Amino acid sequence: MADDTYVVQGNVVVDTTTGLIWEKTASAASKSWAEALAYCQNQTVDGYTDWRLPDIMELRTLVDYTKISPAINNTFVGSGTFYWSSSTLKDHPDLAGYVDFTAGTSASDNKTRTDFFVRCLRNSSSRTVVVSPIDCLLLQ
Repeated sequence: MADDTYVVQGNVVVDTTTGLIWEKTASAASKSWAEALAYCQNQTVDGYTDWRLPDIMELRTLVDYTKISPAINNTFVGSGTFYWSSSTLKDHPDLAGYVDFTAGTSASDNKTRTDFFVRCLRNSSSRTVVVSPIDCLLLQ
């Protein structure tokens, strides 16, 4: 990913491709899935209070497939490897999706695990549609 994809504005990072606004710095401590949801809902960063836990597709937009360990742009600050998403598996509601930013992969695990980190996001005021070349999916 080109470095101009991300624009740092104080303690937030604007993704110019997706229009999503991310926390620049991830949670300092790991959390369970329920704690991750609450963490984002209670965040205030640069005056913004409308933070939420990203779904798995949103979180995967941060993966830089040209890098490994970490497979994320160095604009983002955080030492964690695994990051929770808000996505729950339909047939297994005790499991939630996560992204492993060591290799840029995603999977699911038990929501009670407490060794995953959190990077919250908020929506921009403009609606953006992104076609993911990796997944061939349309995100709205």
